[in-house]
Amino acid sequence: IFDTLVENAVRLCEAERAFLFQFDGKFLRSVATYNVSPKLREFVDKNPIAPGRHSISARAALERQTVHVHDIQGDPEYAYAVRDERPIRTTLAVPMLKGDDLVGTITIYRLELKPFTDKQIALVETFADQAVIAIENVRLFNEIQDKSRQLAEASQNKSQFLASMSHELRTPLNAIIGLTEMMVTNAARFGTEKALEPLRRVNAAGTHLLGLINEVLDLSKIEAGKLELNSEPIDLARLIDEVIGTAGQLADKNNNRLVVETRDSVHALTADPMRLKQILLNLLSNACKFTKQGEVALRVRKVADGRDWVELAVADTGIGLTAEQQTKLFQDFTQADSLTARRYGGTGLGLALSRKLARMMGGDVTVTSEPGKGSVFTVRLPAEAVH
Repeated sequence: IFDTLVENAVRLCEAERAFLFQFDGKFLRSVATYNVSPKLREFVDKNPIAPGRHSISARAALERQTVHVHDIQGDPEYAYAVRDERPIRTTLAVPMLKGDDLVGTITIYRLELKPFTDKQIALVETFADQAVIAIENVRLFNEIQDKSRQLAEASQNKSQFLASMSHELRTPLNAIIGLTEMMVTNAARFGTEKALEPLRRVNAAGTHLLGLINEVLDLSKIEAGKLELNSEPIDLARLIDEVIGTAGQLADKNNNRLVVETRDSVHALTADPMRLKQILLNLLSNACKFTKQGEVALRVRKVADGRDWVELAVADTGIGLTAEQQTKLFQDFTQADSLTARRYGGTGLGLALSRKLARMMGGDVTVTSEPGKGSVFTVRLPAEAVH
C-alpha cells in the first residue's frame, strides 16, 4: 500500500523520487520509497530523522504543517547530506496526522527547479490522509491478530486444564460409584442394609457429577479439535429402545408419559451411536425435567431435502420457552434464565454439547417453542455418515 502511495504521488505530481516516513514516537523511519538509490536508502535507514529544522521532512514533522521549499539549493537552512546524489531542487513534505498526533510524513522531490502547484500539494495531502488510514488499519489488524493468538492460547490452556482436572476427578468418582454400587448390591454381605437409601443417594450424586465432568471434558475436546467420532451403521430401532429404556426412569419422576412415534420405516442410520445416544438422552432428560404430568414424545421420520436425512424430534408439553430464551439455549454454560436455573438446576452444558456433536456428524439441533405450550427439539442427521 505504501509503495503504491509514494509511486502515485511521484507520477501524478511530476516528481522524481519520494520517501514515506513513519513516526515511532521519537524518530521518522523510512517505510516506503520510490526511485531512491540503494546508497541513499541505506543512509536514511541508518540515520532516522528526529523532528526539527535540519531537514524538510523533520520540519514538517515538527510544525505539523506542509513544507514546500522551491529551491533547496538556494536555501542556506538545509544542507544536502549525501554528496554524490544528484542535487535536489524542489521539495514538498506533508505531515501525516491522526488528529494532533504525528503519524509520519510523505516527502517528494524534484531534481529541477519547479515548484509544485496548489493542486499537486492538495493531492499529496490526500495521499497523506490515505497513508494514515492504512497505518491505522495495519495497527488494528496486528492488534486483532495478537488478541486472536492470546485467545487461542488461553483456550488451549483452558482445554488442557479441564482435561487434567476432569481426569483427576473422574478417577476417585469412579471408585466411589463402584463402591456404593457394590455395597447396595451386596448389602447383606457387607451389613449395609440399614444404609441403603443414603448409599443410593451417594451413588446417584456421584453418577450425576461424573456425567457433568464428562460433558465438560467433551466440550474441551471439541474446542481443542481432539474429539473423534466413530461412525458406523446403526440399528435405529434398537438404539431408540435402549434410549427409551433409560429415559423411562426420568419420565417417571414427574409422572410423565413417554411415547415413541415413528412415521416411516427408519431402520438404519450411519452415525456415532454413543454420541447419538448422548444427544437423545440430553434432550429427553431436559424434556422430562421441564414437564410435569404431561407427555414427552420421541418422533422419528425420514426427510428428503437435497439428500436423505433422519429427524429425531423430542417434543414435550412442558413450560416452553420465550423467543429470547431460545437465543441463549445453545451457548456454553448458559440456561434459559437465572430463575429457571435456580428452580430446575443444571449447568447449561447439555444443549450446547448436543448441538456441537450433531454438527460434527453433519447435522444440527434446533428448537421451536412457545411459553406454556411445550418445546420441540429436533436432531437432524444425514442418513449416511459425513466424512
